[in-house]
Amino acid sequence: MMITIREIDDKDYKRVNRILMEEQIKEGISQGLIYILIEEDEYAGIGKIDIENGYGVLKYIFVREKYRGFNYGEALLRAMLFKLNVMDINVVFYREYNKYLINKGFELNKKNLIVHYSLSLSINSFFKDCCLCGDNDEI
Repeated sequence: MMITIREIDDKDYKRVNRILMEEQIKEGISQGLIYILIEEDEYAGIGKIDIENGYGVLKYIFVREKYRGFNYGEALLRAMLFKLNVMDINVVFYREYNKYLINKGFELNKKNLIVHYSLSLSINSFFKDCCLCGDNDEI
């Protein structure tokens, strides 16, 4: 089984738009950081984070039903957070309370009251606090 997670490419737009329409996700893919997860040539998941004023705003992480239960949503989230970290963006927000995101490390947004989002995540803390195998020199 071959799994690929990558940024969306021009050749992906038509298929991704069709999936978003089928799933009634109204947030488009014309802007933002958009990653796709592909398993054996099938689009299994899609994630999007908008970048605003030096921080990220998670718009959605979606995994098609037949691919759920394999932590693909977490894999998409990690890939997008890693990209933001490389771009020197350290905070991601989400608009409303979401138990899934709380379980992944998001917290109630009590620190940054200027931004009107319910949840926030420090990307540096996310990667520092997560369980990694190996030592500091391994990827």
